[in-house]
Amino acid sequence: MYKAVTAFRGVIANGYRFTEPPEVIEARKAYRHTNNTVLSFFEECMTTRPGGKINDMCTTGRVYKVYKAWCKDNNNGYAKTAREFRETLAAHLGTTFAEMTVRYGKGGNFYKDLTLTDTVKGEYAMEYGHDDFEFLS
Repeated sequence: MYKAVTAFRGVIANGYRFTEPPEVIEARKAYRHTNNTVLSFFEECMTTRPGGKINDMCTTGRVYKVYKAWCKDNNNGYAKTAREFRETLAAHLGTTFAEMTVRYGKGGNFYKDLTLTDTVKGEYAMEYGHDDFEFLS
């Protein structure tokens, strides 16, 4: 009983907030990351753009379409909304959707530094389509 009262006093002194060991904080972060479809998709399916140059047709819309198909294969079909996807990805990268994207005329919005891996583009070709437009060359 003495330990419980002492611990409770510590919580009160800490503004009614429990302290957590660093191991618990790290374990929670790992759990959230593992159980977040957006972050799992990002780790498995996305890559940085070679040379930072946009030379494919991987629009933000295509990325989301592939994400939804990937969720059917990996998460019983549950996918976050497009808005949740954008916000989660941007937060994970420490930026905003507006800062991480650029618009190319009628081509759509593109992630400045990110694209899908070639493997994923091939695996989800029905959703992705093809990279055969000349205006980005």
